[in-house]
Amino acid sequence: MRGLNRSVVVGRVGQDPELRTSKAGVAWCTFSVATDRRRKVGEEWVDDTDWHRIKVFGRDAEACHRFVRRGSMIGVEGSMNYDKWTDDEGQKRMTPALLADRVSFLTDLREAQV
Repeated sequence: MRGLNRSVVVGRVGQDPELRTSKAGVAWCTFSVATDRRRKVGEEWVDDTDWHRIKVFGRDAEACHRFVRRGSMIGVEGSMNYDKWTDDEGQKRMTPALLADRVSFLTDLREAQV
């Protein structure tokens, strides 16, 4: 049986997406999305914010760069990936990122256009 690697994140964008182009000419951008959750600590409710790193490629990246702004509500569906790298001290590191297959703009696009 094969495994399943699917994730869905719906939240607010933390910063404007930055559009870049690979050496092969493929557009891509990264940004972060915040999701909130509540948990009870003793008698009080506490809000926690989780940040999710998102990577988008191709036409979706260009659309994100054009329409998504800090604070926009967005839905992202894709697979989790881990960028592996070595830091300056020689320690191996991994950074999780959601590779987007589908992006849904949940903020009215007229509000987001520049």
